[in-house]
Amino acid sequence: MSIEDRSTFRNLEDFAGIASDWFWETDAEHRFTYFSARMVEVTHIPPEEVLGHKRGRHPVLQDDEAAFDDHWDDLENHRPFRNFEYRTKRHTSDGYLWLRVSGDPVFDDNGVFQGYRGTGHDVTKEKEALARLEALNTALTIHNQELDSLRRELELAAFEDPLTGLKNRRAFDVDIARSLETTRPHTALMLIDLDRFKAINDTFGHPAGDMVLITVAARITETCCIEGDIYRMGGDEFAVIFPTCAAIAIARRYAEDIIAALQAPIAFEGSMLSIGASVGLASAKNVPTSPHHLIAEADKMLYQAKSAGRNCVRHHENERRAGT
Repeated sequence: MSIEDRSTFRNLEDFAGIASDWFWETDAEHRFTYFSARMVEVTHIPPEEVLGHKRGRHPVLQDDEAAFDDHWDDLENHRPFRNFEYRTKRHTSDGYLWLRVSGDPVFDDNGVFQGYRGTGHDVTKEKEALARLEALNTALTIHNQELDSLRRELELAAFEDPLTGLKNRRAFDVDIARSLETTRPHTALMLIDLDRFKAINDTFGHPAGDMVLITVAARITETCCIEGDIYRMGGDEFAVIFPTCAAIAIARRYAEDIIAALQAPIAFEGSMLSIGASVGLASAKNVPTSPHHLIAEADKMLYQAKSAGRNCVRHHENERRAGT
């Protein structure tokens, strides 16, 4: 570099000092021969640790090894480089400095490589701000995932009976409407009402009643969960939807199996509790109908079962027959 060029280059320090940039120079062996006073002010790196030493002698911590290799390839091949970033340990406190440097190769009039000259900039605050932003984004992502998980749990809870774990009345209303959307429905509906449940609650208290309901739910599930969807409608009332029931006789067999299963005594604190069940069935086989109508038919059959002495099943089938 000529004396005139060097003078012009170093006079630019006044402008660089307005920001946090500094100037530096190296020789053909990549040894530092000069850097402006601004570098010491910003980095607090003593001059003797840099001047006369090759680039890279000062501890450089580079997370991207490929980028670091590319940088040294530029230096060895005397190519200009821009905005190379690296971090180094602070001299005056814990933590790191992030530095960004750019440089251009210098050649004499005969094209012989003389070294590099360039600028440096402290980008620590920028990097730390980006790191905080990334951490906040990560925390926000985790928080959103937790909210989504909680939302799904709440949605599931809205359709679930907390005592028995069965679907609740809200889920029943959605499912019965969906099962009747087809023009040729094969839906059968079973309504179950426990017999003698109130007497158990009055005699043994609500803990006994809860035990009975949990046991009933388990026995109904064990009996017909393969074919039907099971619901606790509230109190001691249960329902089963058979979405693809070919014949009312199939649903009736399940009803009889449920009645038999619920006749087995239930143990509670040394006592054996006995209940029964009345069941009403209605089928919408091949005849479009509304949820309200199908529920009303099943409820009518349930009332008939109770009037017939309880612990039995009654059914109604609404089917289009030949010639009608």
